[in-house]
Amino acid sequence: MRLSLPGTYGQQVLDALQIAACDLDNYISGGAGLNAHEQLERYAEWAMESALRLEAFLSTDAIARLVLTRTYHTIVAAGPTASERSLNSLLHIETSARRRHLRLEMDHLGEQVAKWASGPDLVVFDTNVFLHHQEELRLLDFAKLLGHRKPIRLLVPMVIVDELDNAKRGKDGTRDRARRALRTLTDALTEGEFSGLLPRPDGSSAVTVEIVREPAGHERLPLPDDEIIDQTMTVYRIGGRAVSLVTYDTGMQMRARGTGVIVVKLDHEDVVKET
Repeated sequence: MRLSLPGTYGQQVLDALQIAACDLDNYISGGAGLNAHEQLERYAEWAMESALRLEAFLSTDAIARLVLTRTYHTIVAAGPTASERSLNSLLHIETSARRRHLRLEMDHLGEQVAKWASGPDLVVFDTNVFLHHQEELRLLDFAKLLGHRKPIRLLVPMVIVDELDNAKRGKDGTRDRARRALRTLTDALTEGEFSGLLPRPDGSSAVTVEIVREPAGHERLPLPDDEIIDQTMTVYRIGGRAVSLVTYDTGMQMRARGTGVIVVKLDHEDVVKET
């Protein structure tokens, strides 16, 4: 879920979704004895109250996906003239879908809050770190790079995976670096999972690696740099704590100002020398 509203944190959204789901359960269990048009009134009331509560935390697109769906608008528009049988069927299908989607969203968000609200320091590498730092990912000295020896959780947004995929098809010196970085990430992931451990060759503490998945229907921002910052900000808001974005680019550093993300700007002296 992209939390696009400033000041919004994962646990707040989780609480609001929980209320919406409980209210929906109450609507479903309390509909016995009501005719379809009376049930429609109660369903529309639930939808509007839930949308108003969630608009303090979620974007309009997210609310439309979870509550005010196309089917909701169809039901409300058709309700006055629809037959009891048709309306009952539509309400049953849509409320069952809303219940299922809200639960899935809560499960996914709850998992993210649990991972990102505590534990190892959260770090995101810009694509250029994978491609240009003189040490490859499998050999990288994280303590030297970040200036501390705390446990690290390296988060890799899917947009960066795609950029590495594109780079491995190129013709310059970054092609092999991209391939090796992707291989290292893939090897680190636990089978069937999106996270795992990146073993350290010097025997120091392993670094946790996680691929940050995109929700269904996610639309990326036009510029990859903006998308990387946006996904880093989403992690920051869901976890409610600091996230470091490591980059060589001044443009990335400037774009991230004022977002709450900590930018670690690397010195170009560490760039690998191409031959």
